[in-house]
Amino acid sequence: MIQLTATRFEFKHYPPHFLCREEEESYSRVWCFEKCFLEEAEKKCNCSLAAASQPGSPNICTPRQFFNCFYIVLQFTNASYVDDNVAVRRRGRRGGGREGRG
Repeated sequence: MIQLTATRFEFKHYPPHFLCREEEESYSRVWCFEKCFLEEAEKKCNCSLAAASQPGSPNICTPRQFFNCFYIVLQFTNASYVDDNVAVRRRGRRGGGREGRG
């Protein structure tokens, strides 16, 4: 049997969905989260992800642009909050799940 544990994530530093541009016809919570999360990287790198629902730039990021610019901007803009919370969760685990394997 596998023991299941509940995990709760609290996103404290993301703007509420009502702060986005609600007058746009494509507005949704997912679009708002995507826009708020990716907007700065799209501006700095002058490209958008191929999978973006509402690209902020007409240029699709090349792999080089993604790894050398887009990912770095995302990492320093947004990921510190996520990384801090993942680190807290990992410190809270017991044993790491690898004992007894050889």
